[in-house]
Amino acid sequence: MELILENLDDAGLQNLHMNLIPERRILIKPVVLSDEEYIKEWINVEYNGKTFLDDDNVIMTERGERVRSKSEKIIADKLYSMGIPYRYEFPLYLKGYGVIYPDFTILDISTRSEKYIEHFGMMDDPKYSKKVVNKLENYHKNGIFLGKDLFATFEYSKKPLNIFLLENMLKEVL
Repeated sequence: MELILENLDDAGLQNLHMNLIPERRILIKPVVLSDEEYIKEWINVEYNGKTFLDDDNVIMTERGERVRSKSEKIIADKLYSMGIPYRYEFPLYLKGYGVIYPDFTILDISTRSEKYIEHFGMMDDPKYSKKVVNKLENYHKNGIFLGKDLFATFEYSKKPLNIFLLENMLKEVL
């Protein structure tokens, strides 16, 4: 029996547990959570996101959460429809920068690691663009790299969010 267990990886152990008859399955508490259990625990972590001001627009997603822009609603709804677990504006501490609130923290189920999506929606505003560059540099200084752990969407007044490119990016990333 020990030889069998030594040669099974986490996925093999999950399959072994899931293939037991239901009566036996309830008697055994797996050491490794199934993907579904892991996702449920990850999504249900309580946190305080960035606060909304009284005069901020009220834009709601399909999942029933409030976001700051129509583009963020599109991204949230796309993540939701594709079954990608995410948190909206989950706090993240960056050394040398402080606490930030990435637009979306997503769970890569295959590696059980977190990745981030930032939407930069006012790129034709020079002050905003400078902040974007600074923020991206601070991600990099903290070991979070654009194209690896961090993904970004951009738009400006004459070029709105491209939903087709967003969907392709999400399929490629996860």
